[in-house]
Amino acid sequence: LKLMKILNESNETMAKRHANLE
Repeated sequence: LKLMKILNESNETMAKRHANLE
């Protein structure tokens, strides 16, 4: 279950990076 939390945080971080690129 911890892994899912880490994946969620990773996805949020990637989304923020993607938004910064645009």
